[in-house]
Amino acid sequence: MTLEEFKDVMQLNKLAKSWIEDYKKNNLGVHSENLKKQYKEMNQLKSRTDNLIEKQSGEAGADGDWKSLLAEIKKLAQSNPVFAACFGKSGNLLKEGASVSKEAGMLAIKLKNLTSAWVGNYGDDVKDDEANSLVATIYEQAKKVIASPKDSDSDMVILEFYGSKNKRCNKMLKTVEFIADEHKGLVDIVINKVEDEDKSIHKKGIENLPAIIFKRGKKSIAKHEGSLSISALQSKVNMLLEGANITDSSSINSINDLKKINKKELYSMGEYLMFYFTLHNDGLCKKTTPVVEKAGRGFSKVKFESVMVDGSHSLHRSFGVTHVPSIVFVRLGKVIGKHVGYINPSNLDELMDKFTKSAKTKMGLTQYGDSRIIPGEEDKVKEKDKKKKK
Repeated sequence: MTLEEFKDVMQLNKLAKSWIEDYKKNNLGVHSENLKKQYKEMNQLKSRTDNLIEKQSGEAGADGDWKSLLAEIKKLAQSNPVFAACFGKSGNLLKEGASVSKEAGMLAIKLKNLTSAWVGNYGDDVKDDEANSLVATIYEQAKKVIASPKDSDSDMVILEFYGSKNKRCNKMLKTVEFIADEHKGLVDIVINKVEDEDKSIHKKGIENLPAIIFKRGKKSIAKHEGSLSISALQSKVNMLLEGANITDSSSINSINDLKKINKKELYSMGEYLMFYFTLHNDGLCKKTTPVVEKAGRGFSKVKFESVMVDGSHSLHRSFGVTHVPSIVFVRLGKVIGKHVGYINPSNLDELMDKFTKSAKTKMGLTQYGDSRIIPGEEDKVKEKDKKKKK
């Protein structure tokens, strides 16, 4: 991405944020269905531009003023001879194919982020041609250094990625690939595609996907389970490149991030959890979903999550769910109640009252309306029916 393109992305992001703030402040959705549609589109635009901005500038922000940030950029660039030509001191900016040190590569990544942030936040307002020119020159040099071969006498940092076919894993894989591409010659990746039911990864201490095992050479340093932002992964990689070690971490804060359910993780999510299992494009689920979402999100102390049973995970099995729509109520890490099938607002209100106010430890199983067997669970349902008849 060129600096001019990045300026356009920043401008789009600012416009989208401003539009969204105005929409919320004036409650514009009440007046027009078209505005509701535009609100959704603006959120999508903001999300896409947020992602592009993070890729371009990492965690570099706009703290202070343009002169302070420019001073920081100049000080960093002057600290390494590979950027000397940016100040007109010697030689070419960088000969094609020439290798650079690991330190120069890491510095280039930081300078690319800082110069991007400077242009995005101040470029349109600063009338100092010399400052604009210097920032642009350092940015272009940083891009060349990042793409250059690296001299490295230490063990390569390796990101060993584990993920299945679901969207969360695919998104995380793109983040890992981006970081590896930014650190060519310093960081390598190993991609392991696994099935959701594959238990072999447990031998490596992995319980949830996506996951990364961080290595320096053949030595494993730490692992992370769950998603990571570009900035967060960049920070971990930088620490490893600088010779420091990192500790195991996890960003599992949603049932949708989990591969395997256990009480400890459920407990850490909150005291009151309400999980709704549904199928895409199922008429009965479509009828039930608005009722459940309204009730689930109507209690501040209840963490409500909708789980789409799409074949990419087996979370429903962890709760013994074989039909949709289904609701699972969890208090302090324990399942205390389930509802299977359609439910009307008044009946759900009764269940929510028991769930959030009653001192009872269990709510039991309720089933008022029709339900559908989850594809692939037919044999289990038949087996259960046989046992009931016996």
